[in-house]
Amino acid sequence: MTIYFVVMPAIILAPLFFGFWLWRKSSPGDDEFARLMNTGKGYYEQGEAAKAVEAFQKAVSLQPTHPDALLNLANACLLADQSDRAIQFAQQVLSVEPNSAAACYIAGCANMRLRKFEEAVKSIQQAKDLDPKVNAVSLQLGRAQMELGHYEDAAREFSEIIQFAPDYPSANFFLGQALLRLGRQEEAKQALERHQQLITGQPNPPADAATFERCVYTQMRVPFRLEQPDRRGVKVVFADVTQTAFGQASKNFHGPVGVLDINHRGANDLFVGEGDGGFRVLLNGNGTFRPHGEPMVGKPGVKYTRCLVGDVNNDRYEDVVVLSDQGLKLFKFATNGVASDVTQFARLNDAPAIDGALADLDFTGKLDLLLVTPGARSIRVLRNLGGNGGSPYFKDITQTSGVPASLTGVSQVVVDDWNNDDVPDLFVARGTQSSLLLTKLRGGGLTDTNSPTDWPSGKIIATGDLNNDLRTDAVIAAADTLTCL
Repeated sequence: MTIYFVVMPAIILAPLFFGFWLWRKSSPGDDEFARLMNTGKGYYEQGEAAKAVEAFQKAVSLQPTHPDALLNLANACLLADQSDRAIQFAQQVLSVEPNSAAACYIAGCANMRLRKFEEAVKSIQQAKDLDPKVNAVSLQLGRAQMELGHYEDAAREFSEIIQFAPDYPSANFFLGQALLRLGRQEEAKQALERHQQLITGQPNPPADAATFERCVYTQMRVPFRLEQPDRRGVKVVFADVTQTAFGQASKNFHGPVGVLDINHRGANDLFVGEGDGGFRVLLNGNGTFRPHGEPMVGKPGVKYTRCLVGDVNNDRYEDVVVLSDQGLKLFKFATNGVASDVTQFARLNDAPAIDGALADLDFTGKLDLLLVTPGARSIRVLRNLGGNGGSPYFKDITQTSGVPASLTGVSQVVVDDWNNDDVPDLFVARGTQSSLLLTKLRGGGLTDTNSPTDWPSGKIIATGDLNNDLRTDAVIAAADTLTCL
């Protein structure tokens, strides 16, 4: 098998992935929701409160429980001086997100406008308890306390702001007012003089409610949308350049193939099979490959079928594991592509496999090894107990890994994060049985508890973000069908 045959599955799947992306592109409803949110944001920032309210109402009608839409609508109602409605929508946000400091703050500001100062203090205090670092929250809390005649409490809020933001004009002004009412004339005079210094020569903003309310919680929120690639894509033409890339030596090279970067040069070098059971590193020099170093010895007569590449022992150099049904080889790489066979030291002499994957299952920085055994085609889990930067060695922890003991008939395993919890999950393809998802529990093992029951069988599984929505998708390939999940 020559090298270009190894990449044929990728060439076949590439247009399928692209077609699936087109199929999974954003729905018209999502586009309309995003348009209304951006339209409302524009009106709000221009001060056209009534138009902002109208746009956000339409957005809420499309997604009635979306917290950002409800929060924007509450803010727009507040700007439009529709305080009762602002409270109503802020409460709806809190029913979905009970710890929304923004919703508490908006409800408090609306109550201040309604001169319901006790309710305002309760809501704004909740917002401050959730996040004490927003100065406008402390300012509004102090103002509400002043309206209730709680001048000591008000002065404390204003003083706290000045402690962290001494150039905050409004805090100095209201502190002076609170101190005057407490009879602390000299301190009040200093605060008011400081306020005057800060505003001298500065634009004089209107002293209305919106000015004092303005902060991070009154900023509009719009849907995060990644910039999508051009639907027409980039025209790609494949050409056979085997002869140019490898020369006459290409006849001696075969799969499996691994891609690695010797010395971190930013170039894709190759690890390939050579002759009968041997291996060779091919150094990439501007698109042509030449043998580098001495050949690496495998086992004559053995057909190696898979190559795994990864920094097994966390020393910043990529290592290579090659698999066969008669055993595997682990080659540890160092500076300048020098490689050594550490299979025996790593306790991997008795580890036949038809497929496998490298993954850091326990967040140590080192890579563990998952293998699909020949025969029963079950899964073995080997924990890497070597030290970071040292030599790896492995221990079989299959029984305690969470992999079901009854799991057989496996054709392929893939490691990826299915549920966006930043923990690696295990996808298991089976040719004659349903494919499985083994979810990795944070701080625990793998489990099949949440494996979907409707996944089809298939010998090959591939994962990736097919529609650019920051979530992992999967494609399962059977003999004559592809299923996109």
